[in-house]
Order: sequence, then C-alpha cells, then structure tokens
Amino acid sequence: MSPGKNDVSSTQFLLQASPIHSLSPASQNYAPAVQQQSRRSGTRHRRTRTVTLRKLAEIRLKDRMRFRAELANVAMFTKLVDSVSKLGRRAVFRLSPEEILLLSTGEDEDGLMLHGAIKPTELFGLNYLVQSANDNEIPLEFSTQALASAIRQTLSSPTEIAIRLGRIGKTAFLSLTTKTAGTSGAEYVVEQRVAVRILKPRDAQALPKPNFPVPDVIIHLPKVGDLCKVAERLKSLSDLITVSASHNGGLRLGISTEHARVETEWRDLTVLNRPSTQPTQDANVTPRPTSAFFHTTVKSRALLRFLHANITGVSLAAICEGFCIVLYNYVGDSAQLLDTDDTKARMGFLSATLPIVNEDGDT
Repeated sequence: MSPGKNDVSSTQFLLQASPIHSLSPASQNYAPAVQQQSRRSGTRHRRTRTVTLRKLAEIRLKDRMRFRAELANVAMFTKLVDSVSKLGRRAVFRLSPEEILLLSTGEDEDGLMLHGAIKPTELFGLNYLVQSANDNEIPLEFSTQALASAIRQTLSSPTEIAIRLGRIGKTAFLSLTTKTAGTSGAEYVVEQRVAVRILKPRDAQALPKPNFPVPDVIIHLPKVGDLCKVAERLKSLSDLITVSASHNGGLRLGISTEHARVETEWRDLTVLNRPSTQPTQDANVTPRPTSAFFHTTVKSRALLRFLHANITGVSLAAICEGFCIVLYNYVGDSAQLLDTDDTKARMGFLSATLPIVNEDGDT
C-alpha cells in the first residue's frame, strides 16, 4: 500500500526500509549482475528517500502552523467577507503578523482580479497570532460563500467570535467559535467549520497579482447608490459600459450601440493625481488638456459586481486607458480618507481590476 500524502508513520517506514546489499563468496560469479541491480535499487531508494524527505518537510511545515485570533471588529470583518464573496467564488487569505492580504485565484469569467490588504489590529486587536516555518506566513484558499455563510450563522450570538486554524486528518479548516446562552440561561459553545486549502509557498507566490501601468487619472467616485442605479439602467441596454474620467473632476458612464447612445456625467469630483508637468518622451504626443477624458470599456456585469460589493462610502477609480480600470474600496473613516493620501493612515482596502474589452466582449 502506498503511503498517504500526510501519513507520518508510512513515511517513517519508507525511511527505514532501504535495504543493504552484500555479496557472499559463493555468489562471486554473479557479482556484476548483482552489483548492477544493487546500484539500480540504490538509486530507486535514494529517490524514494528524497521524495519522502520532501513530504516529511511539508508535514512538519504544516504542523508548525498556528493561527488564532479573536474578532474585535465583527461588523467590519462581516462586511469584508461578504464583499469578497460577491467578487469571487474562491479567494486566498495570506496571513502574516503585519497584514492580511486578499488575492483572487485567477479563475473569473469576467476577468476580474481581486486584491486587498488590511491591518490585523483593525479586525482582531491584539488577540492575533500567526506562526509558520514560512516566515510566519500562512496562505489559505477558501470558498468565499462558505466563509460568508459560516459568519452569518455565527452572528446569531455576536458576543465574541474566536477564529483558529485546525486540522482533522488531511483536511485543514477554519474554526469560528462563539458562545451563546440558551433559554434556561445555560451557556453553549457554537462552532462553524470552513474547509480551507493550505497553499505551498511556491503556489502562493504564483498567484496572480495586479499589474498595470501608472493610471492616467485617479478620481473619487460618486455615491455608490447613484452609480448602481445608472449602471443597472445601462446594463439593460448593453453588456459593455464605458467609464471615462478627466483631471478636472468629470466622470462619465455610458454605452454606445447601433441603436442608442446613452451617457451620464458627474462633475466636480475629487481627483487624486494631476497631469504630469514633465515633458513626454514622444515629442509627437501633445499633452491633453485637463478637460480631456480618459476612457475604458469594461463588462457591465463586472462593474456592478464591484459596486454591489461596496464596504464603505469611500471608493476610487484609477483609469489606465487602453489597459484596465482599477476600482478601490477603502476601509476606514471616510473623512480621514478624503483628507489623506497616506495609505498607512487607512485600515485597508479592497480593489478589483477590470480588463478592457472590445466591442465583441473579448478582453
């Protein structure tokens, strides 16, 4: 029987099962053949030991993983997970002592790429522990719907919620535990478990990351409710929406088909980046005036997915004409976010990168 992937006893048996070949005087006539077979056998067992040691190292790496925390901001964590569940079916938490990264797995029918980061202290306070042999980093892939459902069920008694990483056999899981009081006054412990997959370091490094040029314009978005109403109407007319913005605070949402052309414009919005005063490398390129608009055409459904996943009232759009639009939803005090460009002053952010599409809907 072949050893299981994480079967320690089988692994130890393989380590002890390497035979020692010897030749008796009576077998000297067969020495060349036996020696050749011995060398081949030794090669096989050396390979077995190499593979087994790698498996044993992976087991020890996982055994040294520790993650436990107590939610200090239940409402924010609930909103965050609920938003992530609307942006992708599966996602990855990269837990570390300094920050929690959110990454998409790269499997999205709209081409939407999720990326986010949040300070652990804003969610868990000081009750947060992450330990691993991989620089104290733990990458966990999970079903966003399953985690969101577990949190909603746990919220029936939101006194305090403890989270930890556990394992039953080969299956790793996130445990969400809370205490609740029954009708008789007795206290009960309720636990929800969500299966997760612990990624190997090389698999975590291979996850897709946002890669786009310097944005042409970064602008604060209007109220999300207003944007949703306009985007819903435009989606009923076309599968594609063009998002445009200018450096003088203009923002447009529009569609263009052979039967109709519809556009809605907002003015006097806050712009974070200004046109560069540096001369362009191409002498034939004339700098655009501040009233000029930069355009990106994206899938209507992808845009609405981000708008419906809004966490707070602070959202930004970074337009990279000819490449993509990056939509940001910042977590933290709205007034503070409007007055500062310092990312360290923010609790965190959640972003969605939407690639441009052509008239046929291809990215």
